[in-house]
Amino acid sequence: MTNKDNKDRQSGNYIPWFLRSDDTPSSGDFQLFFDRLSHRVKQLLDCDEISSSDLPHFGHQLESKSRQKFLYNKDSGLSLPSQISDYFKSSTIKKQWKAEIGRFILDKYKAGFQDTENEDDVNKKINDLAKENNAVIFEHQKKSYSSLFKERLGVLEVLLQIFPQKNKKVFSDFTGDIKSYFAESGIMFDLDEQDQIKPLDAPLLQKEVIDDLLPRLQSQHPEIAKELVKAYRDMLNGESFDSVFFDAFAALEKLAREITGDPKFEFT
Repeated sequence: MTNKDNKDRQSGNYIPWFLRSDDTPSSGDFQLFFDRLSHRVKQLLDCDEISSSDLPHFGHQLESKSRQKFLYNKDSGLSLPSQISDYFKSSTIKKQWKAEIGRFILDKYKAGFQDTENEDDVNKKINDLAKENNAVIFEHQKKSYSSLFKERLGVLEVLLQIFPQKNKKVFSDFTGDIKSYFAESGIMFDLDEQDQIKPLDAPLLQKEVIDDLLPRLQSQHPEIAKELVKAYRDMLNGESFDSVFFDAFAALEKLAREITGDPKFEFT
Protein backbone atom coordinates (compact mmCIF):
# COMPACT_ATOMS: atom_id res chain seq x y z
CA MET A 1 0.00 0.00 0.00
CA THR A 2 1.30 3.42 -0.89
CA ASN A 3 0.58 6.17 1.60
CA LYS A 4 1.08 9.84 0.95
CA ASP A 5 2.47 11.99 3.74
CA ASN A 6 -0.05 12.56 6.53
CA LYS A 7 0.58 16.28 6.28
CA ASP A 8 -0.01 18.36 3.18
CA ARG A 9 3.39 19.94 2.44
CA GLN A 10 1.81 23.20 1.29
CA SER A 11 -0.89 23.73 3.90
CA GLY A 12 0.47 21.62 6.76
CA ASN A 13 -3.04 20.30 7.37
CA TYR A 14 -3.95 16.74 8.28
CA ILE A 15 -4.83 14.55 5.29
CA PRO A 16 -7.48 11.87 5.95
CA TRP A 17 -7.00 8.22 5.07
CA PHE A 18 -9.16 8.25 1.93
CA LEU A 19 -6.92 10.94 0.37
CA ARG A 20 -3.49 9.68 1.37
CA SER A 21 -4.07 5.94 0.84
CA ASP A 22 -4.05 4.49 -2.67
CA ASP A 23 -6.00 1.38 -1.77
CA THR A 24 -7.73 -0.54 1.00
CA PRO A 25 -6.73 -4.15 1.70
CA SER A 26 -9.37 -6.65 0.72
CA SER A 27 -8.46 -9.14 3.44
CA GLY A 28 -10.50 -9.13 6.63
CA ASP A 29 -14.18 -8.79 7.48
CA PHE A 30 -14.86 -5.09 7.02
CA GLN A 31 -18.61 -5.55 7.45
CA LEU A 32 -18.08 -7.01 10.91
CA PHE A 33 -15.64 -4.21 11.73
CA PHE A 34 -18.05 -1.45 10.74
CA ASP A 35 -21.00 -3.06 12.53
CA ARG A 36 -18.92 -3.18 15.72
CA LEU A 37 -17.86 0.43 15.18
CA SER A 38 -21.43 1.54 14.45
CA HIS A 39 -22.65 0.18 17.78
CA ARG A 40 -19.70 1.61 19.72
CA VAL A 41 -19.98 5.11 18.25
CA LYS A 42 -23.70 5.27 19.05
CA GLN A 43 -22.97 4.28 22.65
CA LEU A 44 -20.18 6.84 22.80
CA LEU A 45 -22.45 9.70 21.68
CA ASP A 46 -25.80 8.59 23.09
CA CYS A 47 -24.34 8.29 26.57
CA ASP A 48 -22.36 11.50 26.06
CA GLU A 49 -19.12 9.77 26.93
CA ILE A 50 -17.28 12.45 24.96
CA SER A 51 -18.77 15.18 27.20
CA SER A 52 -19.66 17.40 24.24
CA SER A 53 -21.73 20.46 25.09
CA ASP A 54 -22.69 20.94 21.42
CA LEU A 55 -23.33 17.75 19.45
CA PRO A 56 -24.72 19.61 16.39
CA HIS A 57 -21.42 21.48 16.11
CA PHE A 58 -19.58 18.16 16.38
CA GLY A 59 -21.73 16.84 13.51
CA HIS A 60 -21.01 19.85 11.31
CA GLN A 61 -17.33 19.57 12.15
CA LEU A 62 -17.24 15.88 11.20
CA GLU A 63 -18.94 16.71 7.90
CA SER A 64 -16.55 19.51 6.96
CA LYS A 65 -13.35 17.79 8.13
CA SER A 66 -14.29 14.60 6.28
CA ARG A 67 -14.72 16.56 3.02
CA GLN A 68 -18.46 15.77 3.26
CA LYS A 69 -17.95 12.03 3.05
CA PHE A 70 -20.22 12.02 6.08
CA LEU A 71 -23.25 14.28 5.63
CA TYR A 72 -24.90 15.64 8.76
CA ASN A 73 -28.59 16.51 8.40
CA LYS A 74 -29.86 18.30 11.49
CA ASP A 75 -33.40 18.37 10.05
CA SER A 76 -33.63 14.64 9.27
CA GLY A 77 -35.40 13.74 12.50
CA LEU A 78 -32.52 11.41 13.39
CA SER A 79 -30.15 12.28 16.20
CA LEU A 80 -26.46 12.76 15.39
CA PRO A 81 -25.53 9.49 17.17
CA SER A 82 -28.05 7.63 15.00
CA GLN A 83 -26.83 9.32 11.81
CA ILE A 84 -23.20 8.43 12.46
CA SER A 85 -24.14 4.92 13.57
CA ASP A 86 -26.23 4.38 10.41
CA TYR A 87 -23.39 5.68 8.25
CA PHE A 88 -21.03 2.97 9.54
CA LYS A 89 -23.55 0.08 9.46
CA SER A 90 -22.76 -2.69 6.99
CA SER A 91 -26.40 -2.61 5.81
CA THR A 92 -25.98 1.05 4.82
CA ILE A 93 -22.73 0.26 3.01
CA LYS A 94 -24.42 -2.60 1.13
CA LYS A 95 -27.38 -0.42 0.15
CA GLN A 96 -25.07 2.33 -1.12
CA TRP A 97 -22.96 -0.26 -2.96
CA LYS A 98 -26.00 -1.77 -4.72
CA ALA A 99 -27.18 1.67 -5.82
CA GLU A 100 -23.74 2.52 -7.19
CA ILE A 101 -23.49 -0.79 -9.08
CA GLY A 102 -26.94 -0.16 -10.54
CA ARG A 103 -25.84 3.27 -11.79
CA PHE A 104 -22.67 1.76 -13.25
CA ILE A 105 -24.58 -0.95 -15.14
CA LEU A 106 -27.18 1.53 -16.42
CA ASP A 107 -24.45 3.82 -17.69
CA LYS A 108 -22.24 1.12 -19.22
CA TYR A 109 -25.06 -0.83 -20.83
CA LYS A 110 -27.48 2.05 -21.41
CA ALA A 111 -28.22 0.95 -24.99
CA GLY A 112 -29.86 -2.18 -23.60
CA PHE A 113 -32.25 -0.09 -21.50
CA GLN A 114 -33.46 2.32 -24.18
CA ASP A 115 -36.79 0.57 -24.70
CA THR A 116 -37.31 -0.23 -21.02
CA GLU A 117 -39.32 2.25 -18.98
CA ASN A 118 -40.87 0.11 -16.26
CA GLU A 119 -38.80 0.35 -13.06
CA ASP A 120 -39.28 -3.34 -12.24
CA ASP A 121 -38.01 -4.32 -15.69
CA VAL A 122 -34.99 -2.05 -15.29
CA ASN A 123 -34.14 -3.62 -11.93
CA LYS A 124 -34.56 -7.11 -13.41
CA LYS A 125 -32.15 -6.29 -16.25
CA ILE A 126 -29.63 -4.89 -13.77
CA ASN A 127 -29.82 -8.04 -11.66
CA ASP A 128 -29.56 -10.30 -14.72
CA LEU A 129 -26.44 -8.50 -15.95
CA ALA A 130 -24.85 -8.66 -12.50
CA LYS A 131 -25.58 -12.40 -12.22
CA GLU A 132 -23.83 -13.11 -15.52
CA ASN A 133 -20.55 -12.71 -13.62
CA ASN A 134 -19.43 -10.22 -16.22
CA ALA A 135 -15.72 -9.62 -15.55
CA VAL A 136 -16.08 -5.86 -15.97
CA ILE A 137 -18.97 -5.68 -13.52
CA PHE A 138 -17.26 -8.01 -11.06
CA GLU A 139 -14.11 -5.89 -11.03
CA HIS A 140 -16.15 -2.73 -10.54
CA GLN A 141 -18.03 -4.36 -7.68
CA LYS A 142 -14.77 -5.04 -5.85
CA LYS A 143 -13.49 -1.51 -6.42
CA SER A 144 -16.79 0.00 -5.33
CA TYR A 145 -16.87 -1.92 -2.04
CA SER A 146 -13.22 -1.06 -1.41
CA SER A 147 -13.94 2.62 -2.07
CA LEU A 148 -16.82 2.66 0.42
CA PHE A 149 -14.66 0.98 3.06
CA LYS A 150 -11.82 3.42 2.47
CA GLU A 151 -14.17 6.38 2.72
CA ARG A 152 -15.47 5.22 6.10
CA LEU A 153 -12.01 4.51 7.44
CA GLY A 154 -11.20 8.12 6.61
CA VAL A 155 -14.31 9.38 8.42
CA LEU A 156 -13.39 7.27 11.45
CA GLU A 157 -9.92 8.78 11.44
CA VAL A 158 -11.37 12.31 11.21
CA LEU A 159 -13.67 11.48 14.12
CA LEU A 160 -10.60 10.57 16.17
CA GLN A 161 -8.86 13.80 15.18
CA ILE A 162 -11.75 16.02 16.32
CA PHE A 163 -12.59 13.94 19.40
CA PRO A 164 -12.91 16.24 22.47
CA GLN A 165 -9.91 15.65 24.71
CA LYS A 166 -11.71 16.34 27.99
CA ASN A 167 -11.63 12.71 29.08
CA LYS A 168 -8.42 10.90 28.19
CA LYS A 169 -9.68 7.58 29.57
CA VAL A 170 -12.78 7.60 27.35
CA PHE A 171 -10.65 8.32 24.30
CA SER A 172 -8.15 5.61 25.24
CA ASP A 173 -10.98 3.09 25.72
CA PHE A 174 -12.44 4.03 22.34
CA THR A 175 -9.17 3.67 20.43
CA GLY A 176 -8.52 0.41 22.27
CA ASP A 177 -11.88 -0.90 21.10
CA ILE A 178 -11.12 0.11 17.51
CA LYS A 179 -7.85 -1.83 17.64
CA SER A 180 -9.66 -4.86 19.03
CA TYR A 181 -12.24 -4.63 16.21
CA PHE A 182 -9.41 -4.61 13.65
CA ALA A 183 -7.98 -7.74 15.27
CA GLU A 184 -11.33 -9.51 15.59
CA SER A 185 -12.15 -8.77 11.94
CA GLY A 186 -8.77 -9.96 10.67
CA ILE A 187 -7.94 -6.54 9.23
CA MET A 188 -4.22 -5.77 9.14
CA PHE A 189 -4.55 -2.22 10.47
CA ASP A 190 -3.54 -0.41 13.63
CA LEU A 191 -3.59 3.15 14.99
CA ASP A 192 -0.29 5.00 15.30
CA GLU A 193 0.73 7.48 17.99
CA GLN A 194 -1.21 10.27 16.20
CA ASP A 195 -4.33 8.05 16.19
CA GLN A 196 -4.09 7.66 12.43
CA ILE A 197 -4.62 4.40 10.59
CA LYS A 198 -1.56 2.48 9.46
CA PRO A 199 -1.03 -0.96 7.90
CA LEU A 200 -0.02 -3.39 10.64
CA ASP A 201 3.66 -4.38 10.69
CA ALA A 202 4.50 -2.55 7.47
CA PRO A 203 7.31 -0.52 9.10
CA LEU A 204 8.74 -3.68 10.70
CA LEU A 205 8.69 -5.58 7.41
CA GLN A 206 10.20 -2.59 5.65
CA LYS A 207 13.05 -2.26 8.14
CA GLU A 208 13.88 -5.90 8.85
CA VAL A 209 13.33 -7.44 5.41
CA ILE A 210 13.12 -4.93 2.59
CA ASP A 211 15.77 -2.42 3.68
CA ASP A 212 18.24 -5.05 4.86
CA LEU A 213 17.96 -8.02 2.51
CA LEU A 214 16.61 -6.56 -0.72
CA PRO A 215 19.75 -4.67 -1.87
CA ARG A 216 21.84 -7.85 -1.66
CA LEU A 217 19.18 -9.90 -3.41
CA GLN A 218 18.80 -7.32 -6.19
CA SER A 219 22.52 -7.33 -6.92
CA GLN A 220 22.77 -11.12 -7.20
CA HIS A 221 19.28 -12.28 -8.21
CA PRO A 222 17.40 -9.27 -9.66
CA GLU A 223 14.48 -11.20 -11.20
CA ILE A 224 13.73 -13.06 -7.98
CA ALA A 225 13.99 -9.79 -6.07
CA LYS A 226 11.29 -8.35 -8.33
CA GLU A 227 9.01 -11.32 -7.65
CA LEU A 228 9.44 -11.01 -3.88
CA VAL A 229 8.85 -7.25 -3.97
CA LYS A 230 5.65 -7.89 -5.94
CA ALA A 231 4.51 -10.41 -3.31
CA TYR A 232 5.28 -7.89 -0.55
CA ARG A 233 3.30 -5.16 -2.28
CA ASP A 234 0.41 -7.53 -2.94
CA MET A 235 0.31 -8.34 0.78
CA LEU A 236 0.19 -4.65 1.73
CA ASN A 237 -2.55 -4.11 -0.84
CA GLY A 238 -4.68 -6.79 0.78
CA GLU A 239 -4.32 -9.64 -1.70
CA SER A 240 -5.22 -13.11 -0.46
CA PHE A 241 -2.49 -14.32 1.88
CA ASP A 242 -2.74 -17.79 0.33
CA SER A 243 -1.98 -16.37 -3.10
CA VAL A 244 0.79 -14.09 -1.83
CA PHE A 245 2.41 -16.91 0.14
CA PHE A 246 2.30 -19.24 -2.87
CA ASP A 247 3.98 -16.65 -5.12
CA ALA A 248 6.64 -15.81 -2.52
CA PHE A 249 7.31 -19.49 -1.82
CA ALA A 250 7.73 -20.19 -5.54
CA ALA A 251 10.22 -17.32 -5.82
CA LEU A 252 12.22 -18.65 -2.86
CA GLU A 253 12.34 -22.12 -4.40
CA LYS A 254 13.65 -20.59 -7.60
CA LEU A 255 16.34 -18.80 -5.58
CA ALA A 256 17.29 -22.05 -3.84
CA ARG A 257 17.68 -23.80 -7.21
CA GLU A 258 20.03 -21.07 -8.41
CA ILE A 259 22.11 -21.20 -5.24
CA THR A 260 22.32 -25.01 -5.07
CA GLY A 261 22.61 -25.55 -8.81
CA ASP A 262 19.91 -28.22 -8.54
CA PRO A 263 17.13 -27.51 -11.10
CA LYS A 264 14.80 -29.95 -9.31
CA PHE A 265 15.29 -28.58 -5.80
CA GLU A 266 12.09 -28.30 -3.75
CA PHE A 267 11.49 -27.39 -0.12
CA THR A 268 10.22 -30.39 1.81
